[in-house]
Amino acid sequence: MKKTLLKLVLFTIILAIIACKKDDAPANIAPIVADQTFSVAEDIASNTPFATVVATDENELTFTITTNSNDLFTINNTGELSLVEGKNLDFETATTHIIALEVFDGELTTRSTITVVVEKVSIDLSSKTWEVIKLKEKDASIFTNADKGYSIEFKTDGTCVVSGTNTCVFNYMTEDNLNISISNTACTEIAGASFFEELLFSLFPKTANFMKDGKELILMGDGEIILKAI
Repeated sequence: MKKTLLKLVLFTIILAIIACKKDDAPANIAPIVADQTFSVAEDIASNTPFATVVATDENELTFTITTNSNDLFTINNTGELSLVEGKNLDFETATTHIIALEVFDGELTTRSTITVVVEKVSIDLSSKTWEVIKLKEKDASIFTNADKGYSIEFKTDGTCVVSGTNTCVFNYMTEDNLNISISNTACTEIAGASFFEELLFSLFPKTANFMKDGKELILMGDGEIILKAI
């Protein structure tokens, strides 16, 4: 009887010790992640990490974007933010993007708001050769697509070469990151030129402004000329 009682007492003590150990185990704390703001240049390449969301926890974390601005962004499980493949930023379209984020540690979730500030990139016309994609006159309702391989090269010496079936050289000067003046109208009429070529050589000298739209460059004046970097 005494042995049985002793066994019961020991068993009770063991259970009490186990219960105390469980009670002493620290409770899981939700991931610590604050609202964060990052700046990124508008010409950042897709799939290139531009920021890392800071989050702390003792456990392995999973990052999930729950509200994605125009489906532009992606995040990996180390918290690195990048653009989705094939996506691009454009300062003229949006200067900021807001992302809703959830960080999960396997048990608890913390929500955070990420603000991405888009920084405007100055357009260096002379850094690339530009392919002419399409153009239209000022009052035209539709664009005319390029019928041949036309290109425009803005050189650092202040000249620009418009090439196609024929080649013409103009002088240009950029006043800021928006305005441009082009001189030399000797190539506005060329014998045997196609309709597109005549239109290009007519519109190009009248260009007064330019702007970047994604990966395209738009020249504006008495019409629009759409270029794409080669």
